[in-house]
Amino acid sequence: MNTSPPELSRTKITAGSFTSPHIQQLAASHPFTQQQIDVVFPSSDSFEGTLSNLDTRFAKGKSALSDSYGRSINVHKRGSEALYLSTDEIDDRWCIDPRGVLTLCITKDTYQRLGLVGNRLPFKGCAEQYVIRIPLRDNSESVGMKAKRKKALQDWDRRREEDGLGKWGVIHCWSSVDGFEKIVDFGDSQQCEVKPQIHKSSVIHIPIPSSTWTTWPQKSNSDNASEWNESMNALFEWVGMACLGAQRLEVNDRVDPYVGVYSPPNPSRTGTITHLRWRGLLSPAFVQLIVNSAISPLSKTADPSSSFVSITAHAFSTSPVTYIPPGAEPGGTGREAPLRVPRNAAEHCWSLILVMMGQDNETGQRSWVMAETVGKWDMRWG
Repeated sequence: MNTSPPELSRTKITAGSFTSPHIQQLAASHPFTQQQIDVVFPSSDSFEGTLSNLDTRFAKGKSALSDSYGRSINVHKRGSEALYLSTDEIDDRWCIDPRGVLTLCITKDTYQRLGLVGNRLPFKGCAEQYVIRIPLRDNSESVGMKAKRKKALQDWDRRREEDGLGKWGVIHCWSSVDGFEKIVDFGDSQQCEVKPQIHKSSVIHIPIPSSTWTTWPQKSNSDNASEWNESMNALFEWVGMACLGAQRLEVNDRVDPYVGVYSPPNPSRTGTITHLRWRGLLSPAFVQLIVNSAISPLSKTADPSSSFVSITAHAFSTSPVTYIPPGAEPGGTGREAPLRVPRNAAEHCWSLILVMMGQDNETGQRSWVMAETVGKWDMRWG
């Protein structure tokens, strides 16, 4: 049987302290990287009590794109930050990000019929596609240009009706639950509650935090660099397996070595881990709340063997936008979001490990290390 080789992906590892602005900008920079959030930590009543109470909502339903366009203009006039994402399993995709930018990623045929100006995606090996960015906030465009674009979107909605496609499948979320009724007014939408699923695993290999987790090797070609790369690989492999509930992490696991061999990070201990998972379209504000809620009890713990928590987020890979550079201005007038091909098989995720080193809460080192991964046909890193 012929099988296709796995796609090549790119991974970048960064590290810093809790005071780094990178942590506070993390969720805002990944507005649609919230299809699933996994939080794993050595079992702790304080951690679980803080995180298990976090819940939110999103909406899903059917909407004409021109209607979502009009609603979003009104929403962003009020200063609210709303997200919309199309869910139809077709090659034409669109999203509205918190900056107030409607991004269309469409086929050549749709682009030619739509009549709006955009840019062709520069990638080789994929179908010809075009990206159109439409700012929604006040003063971003003239009244005439807004009317032209709205008319083009209305004509596109009409053609979809004539072709039997009907309204777009759409999911939507908002920065605060209080704004739900004001923002969402789909004719046939429904609210979806998002609460964490909680699972505990006992007698598990658990890594013991080490200063090497967040300490860069001095020379990239040194033996220390090779050892550091291996330790990072083992650490994030453990996080991934913990999120999957892999049997290999169990201390008593006796897998046939011809089937698979696994060695936990060194040093490790035996204990119980807690895994929480949220699934759905989660606003950047809610994701940042998860990150901040993990930092708070972590800063107070005095047990060095329990003082870490991992947070892993998976993208809506079908979104035309999955990353917004820090400092991008509302309305899309700052740095643009990197071009990418939205598709089901695309990869885009980040995994953050927060670490508290030392038993003294006042002098202990509070650090983090993060791995980010993107697949092919993504301009995030060129």
